[in-house]
Amino acid sequence: MKRISSLLLAAGMTMVLAAPAGAYEAFKGFLGVLQDEPEATPGYVLVCHAENKNTYLMDKQGNVVHSWPSEWLGFSAELLPNGNLARAARLPTKNEFNLYGGSSGRLEEFDWDGNLVWSHDIYEPGKEMSHHTFEVMPNGNYMFLVWEHHTYEEAVAKGLNVDDPNRNIPRIKRDGIWCDMIREVDRDHNTVWEFRIWDNTGDKDDYNGWNIN
Repeated sequence: MKRISSLLLAAGMTMVLAAPAGAYEAFKGFLGVLQDEPEATPGYVLVCHAENKNTYLMDKQGNVVHSWPSEWLGFSAELLPNGNLARAARLPTKNEFNLYGGSSGRLEEFDWDGNLVWSHDIYEPGKEMSHHTFEVMPNGNYMFLVWEHHTYEEAVAKGLNVDDPNRNIPRIKRDGIWCDMIREVDRDHNTVWEFRIWDNTGDKDDYNGWNIN
């Protein structure tokens, strides 16, 4: 449950934590080394920029210690205990996913020498796409945050109030609803577990789940 809660909070936290750096860069120019030595955590910093295809391991002086090139732009990354790099990549999104920040679609794993040793795509336009972050499980499986699409008709069947003046019903008719789920995938690309918010959606105030209204 702790891992699930962490994943559900991750998307919002990503945007919140990124805001100060973006604001600084907008007003002060490109970022350099911003460091408060007494409070800095010892060790290296892993940098996976959303507009760069490389992932960098840097020291606290801003020197690149190691890098991993990729075919795709990045989003988030994690160094694994065996020295491999796990990295969320951003696949081309020339579709409805352009509307949403955090779109990913692929998880890549590279060895220390930059060889791609494993990858998994969750990217089906009009149906589903992984986004923002991932979790490496103790058994080696990966946990993904995934958007899945549901139509206007499905939303109405769930109890959507089509007369609510505060809801953009024409947009829902056009685009449907994109709902979160959590998916665990093993090394053989099998889905071994899912938690779908849509399965826990209703239209009552006392519903023990997400009220669609």
